[in-house]
Amino acid sequence: MSSRKRDYRDKQITTVSDVQEAAANVRAATADLRAAESKRNRYENVAKVGALSQDQFEEEKSKTNCRCLTKLGLTQKSPKSLICRTANSWRG
Repeated sequence: MSSRKRDYRDKQITTVSDVQEAAANVRAATADLRAAESKRNRYENVAKVGALSQDQFEEEKSKTNCRCLTKLGLTQKSPKSLICRTANSWRG
């Protein structure tokens, strides 16, 4: 019985550590998303006044999206529903 309790305790400790790591990753991804959104907004304003072409703006927006997805272990080929759920969860 003590072996089972020890195994349970070890798994519980591992699970708590995994959850803490996942929470830290979510916080980091949220911060990255906010920074990316801020950068996108700056580029969008520059594009609106004509100092940046629409193609350049779209290219930067695409790069930013790819960076955010990569940080989450997703790709642009990931199921769209997963990407949308993930993006919506960032916005809280």
